[in-house]
Amino acid sequence: GYAKNYHRIFCRESFELNGRFYGPWWVNAKGTVRRQILIDGEETVSLDFKAMNPHLLYSMAGTPYSDVYKDGDPYRLEGYDKESRDARKFCFLVAINSESRGQTIKVVHWKAAEKKVKIGEIDVGKALDDLYAKHTSIREWIYTDSALKLANQEAKVTETILEALIEREIPALNVHDEFIVGKQHEGTVRQVMIHSYQSHGLTSLPDIKVS
Repeated sequence: GYAKNYHRIFCRESFELNGRFYGPWWVNAKGTVRRQILIDGEETVSLDFKAMNPHLLYSMAGTPYSDVYKDGDPYRLEGYDKESRDARKFCFLVAINSESRGQTIKVVHWKAAEKKVKIGEIDVGKALDDLYAKHTSIREWIYTDSALKLANQEAKVTETILEALIEREIPALNVHDEFIVGKQHEGTVRQVMIHSYQSHGLTSLPDIKVS
């Protein structure tokens, strides 16, 4: 049958690295499949934090992203089209999971060759340099292998959200920083997500995307 139980995965023998929830089939299901999920026979919506990793870093820096930029999107760069956003996002995420610019470029091209990500015509090195130049407030965490620590913070927020939803008897399917719930609960879940995030002392609040 389909896997339905969660387990948490920690890394490098530390409870402070990673800690995300894995296991159920919906975690690895395609978005087109997840959008067809019903809960108690009701259509569902998905709510997820946009650009959570940059916002976590800005929270750690003590400077909310919105205090520095008004564009609403940490992956936005002047001179780049909207179609390259996913590539820019991937470059950033690899950069915080790597130890150098060179290593990041190699990994991005490797994943593109494996068709794990589409980078199109984007110049990876230039995109990395432009992201680095933009994010002066969080530059100290780029190329520092920080991704597992950020995943741990994300998992703590996720745990708080799930506990709050269980208390309210609202069924939710969690996919890392995304929560699939019945449509009738959208407003409540949004408020729970915001309150839970801020309860961890995180001051740079991501937008919440609903789909």
